[in-house]
Amino acid sequence: PAALGGSPRALSDAIRDVQGWDDDGLGRVIQELANVDAAAKGAEKHPEFRLESLLRMVANKGRLA
Repeated sequence: PAALGGSPRALSDAIRDVQGWDDDGLGRVIQELANVDAAAKGAEKHPEFRLESLLRMVANKGRLA
């Protein structure tokens, strides 16, 4: 943690926060975040549906429901 400029507590908090996530789930959430951004900038008529989808994905740690 010191090499990254952080405290041991910050590292343990970060490790706890990512428990249950896998690479595929994180990738899906990042892609959906990009979709939400595009929708909010006018790519879709109802960007709130994309945001709702993103929130569900984060709640499920990126797992497909």
